[in-house]
Amino acid sequence: MRTHQAAAPHRGPARRPHLRHRDRGQRPHPGPAPRRRRLPHRTHRPGRTPRHRHRRAPLHPGPPARRTAGRPGRRPAPLHPRPLRRHRHRRTRHRRRPRRRTARRRPRHRDRPRTRPRHPAPRPPRRRPRTPPAAARPARLLDALAHHTLGDATGTDTTLLDAEQWHTVRTGHGLAAAGLPDGPTALVVARTKPGRPLLALAVDRDAVAAPDARSLLSQLTQAAALALEAQRSQAEEHALALTLQRSFLPSRLPAVPGVELAVRYEPASARSEIGGDFYEALDTPAGLLLAIGDVAGHSLEAAMAMGELRHALRAYAIEGHDPQTLLHRLDALLVRLRPGLTATVCLVLIDPDRRHLRIANAGHLPPALRLPDGTTRYLDDHGILLGLNMPQPPPTTHPVPDGATLLLVTDGLIEVPGEHLATGLEALRTVYADAPPSPDSIGDLLLSTFAKAQSDDVALLVARLHHS
Repeated sequence: MRTHQAAAPHRGPARRPHLRHRDRGQRPHPGPAPRRRRLPHRTHRPGRTPRHRHRRAPLHPGPPARRTAGRPGRRPAPLHPRPLRRHRHRRTRHRRRPRRRTARRRPRHRDRPRTRPRHPAPRPPRRRPRTPPAAARPARLLDALAHHTLGDATGTDTTLLDAEQWHTVRTGHGLAAAGLPDGPTALVVARTKPGRPLLALAVDRDAVAAPDARSLLSQLTQAAALALEAQRSQAEEHALALTLQRSFLPSRLPAVPGVELAVRYEPASARSEIGGDFYEALDTPAGLLLAIGDVAGHSLEAAMAMGELRHALRAYAIEGHDPQTLLHRLDALLVRLRPGLTATVCLVLIDPDRRHLRIANAGHLPPALRLPDGTTRYLDDHGILLGLNMPQPPPTTHPVPDGATLLLVTDGLIEVPGEHLATGLEALRTVYADAPPSPDSIGDLLLSTFAKAQSDDVALLVARLHHS
């Protein structure tokens, strides 16, 4: 009796892969091609299609067979087609990317601080919206009321608000305790010029019930708006004149051998009117010219006239004229361009050897000369005001010893309402005689002594002379 066993499936010879075609009915596999030697100058690699291209690149038959194909040591030309490269500028060999190297982490020393803080700094708190200051709240209220009353127009208008509306307006702008009415309110607003803020008058609503009362409140608001506009215009003119006056003054003093210069200028306060004080120090062919003056009047016209006189003086002085000729030309300029306007000017010409002074004074305060021993006296050389079209006296010459100090001031330093000018001149001479020798110290001492209670512009020029 035979026993049949199930035959194991035929797997083919393990070490003869070229005989597997017998079980499949296929042609014999030629086996792996022999590996040939590759030379660096004969190596050829087929192109690769980029992976991001879903569309297959067109094929071309490849390079023609070379004559060296089939020779020993030569690799035959490929017979298979290779894909056509779309980007010709990328004809570079695809090299294997280098292995990424990571730097070894160095152990941190216990004394070395961490690069990042272990606990980050807390974030700054969020800024809350600031409440406008009390001075700005009424202005914001007027801007809000302009949309409900006049808008951008000029004139007067009356608006009636009930208690709830008025309460909303006041609390929305922080005016709950500003002394305004609490119940129904009537607002009478006025504007005199376009672009100006409103002037509002808040009264009880019952106060405008009668037509006569409403008309009276409108006239009162209009008069207050006109007065406020005049005050605002005057403040703007004062600021403009002060800006012009400062721009007309010299920015720096000349550095002249043998002369130490110091200048001080204090403008008038904001409540007073602007003046026309000016000073000048200019190195000319005839010597060093010192000038100080004051234009009559306190207005924008006086400041503009002061600027014209200063620029004209600079233009005439560089030609080398003597002080008398300079005053004569300034007088003719003022008569022709500013008729009816007068000015005082004092000119001091210091010769190149610093031994003599030539002074021409047209109605200004006399300059004070202090000798090295402390003796102080005024050089009283008076002329006529500029702007009257009258001839000026010839200049006077004064000898100057080595180390003498010259002081030129305007009347704003010593002029006091209700007192004689001679009293102020004597007080100035006394303080100036005991002052330190330095020109800067003299200027600071005179300002601290006299200019505290003055409401006019103050200008002073100090020069200490040394013989060359």
